[in-house]
Amino acid sequence: MKKRFTKIKLKAGKVILAYEQLNKAGQWDLYSIESTEAPAPPFDGALQGLRCPFLDELELPGVEAFEITIGSVSLSYTEIESGTVRGATISGLRALKKSNSPLSLNSPYKPESPFSEGGDYDKCLQEDTVEALNFLIIQAEKYLDGDRAQTDMFQKGVEAINDSLGEGVSLEVEVIDFDDPLYNEAIRLVVTKQKASPSIIQRGLRVGYARAGRLLDELARNKVIGPEKHGESSRAVLVKEEAVELVG
Repeated sequence: MKKRFTKIKLKAGKVILAYEQLNKAGQWDLYSIESTEAPAPPFDGALQGLRCPFLDELELPGVEAFEITIGSVSLSYTEIESGTVRGATISGLRALKKSNSPLSLNSPYKPESPFSEGGDYDKCLQEDTVEALNFLIIQAEKYLDGDRAQTDMFQKGVEAINDSLGEGVSLEVEVIDFDDPLYNEAIRLVVTKQKASPSIIQRGLRVGYARAGRLLDELARNKVIGPEKHGESSRAVLVKEEAVELVG
């Protein structure tokens, strides 16, 4: 992980991004930008896509998603023995019927996975929240790369995704030696679910974010899952569920 975001915010048409970049000395340098250049439509769509997960994290009964506007996400990273654990706080506004000023709401800080083995996953971010955060981070990365409202880069990305939809589906899986003892379990998990993402690996195998990423990379190298696609946080599984019995 060479770049990691700490703040993603959209306020009054201004995009505010803060991120850390790993330098050659192995240390994290801090960077931030504030830009009035409008983002491509998927950026705000990804931000507002957090409304339902936000309400679930707040455990607020009787509040509808359309009443909420998501304004920002704050991310932090904790180094533990098994890798890096990402955590998040989401901020939003709720429109009030009897006030001209909205109510400010912040979700409690939660990590994606426990900081120690055997920790309580119920106190961690829900899977839907993690998926929505991953999609938002993809849009933030694209914004940094120059994908703005005035460019046609998003449309080109959509066309590239459509062109790749004809990939063949493998009926067998070759299990290749890998130094992680959970590799075969990872194969069974994604083939059974027919979906692969960091959060699925984390929750299904009870591992940290970094280890889940390494397992996904190895699954992709061995053609168990497809490559990452722009605008998508999960990957296609190239192996049919019937083939899971072939895994040793």
